[in-house]
Amino acid sequence: MEDLQPAIAWRNALCLIQSEAGGDARRSLRQDRWMEEQIAITLPTELLDRVDHMARRTGRSRADIITSALHRGLRDDERA
Repeated sequence: MEDLQPAIAWRNALCLIQSEAGGDARRSLRQDRWMEEQIAITLPTELLDRVDHMARRTGRSRADIITSALHRGLRDDERA
């Protein structure tokens, strides 16, 4: 069960962030800043490091990476 804690925290963070963003892909700059703060507060360090690595590699924001991951996760859940 302990191995699942990072995944559970990740999923909870994604759900929180998406609900606060109103489910709209066209977020405001203020929402992006709020999302960045929530990502840093909520995600375990290991996952935050992975998100930061992807952000540096792709030039995208943490918020964009998290939102994309959430959308992929929801699509995967719908298929299951």
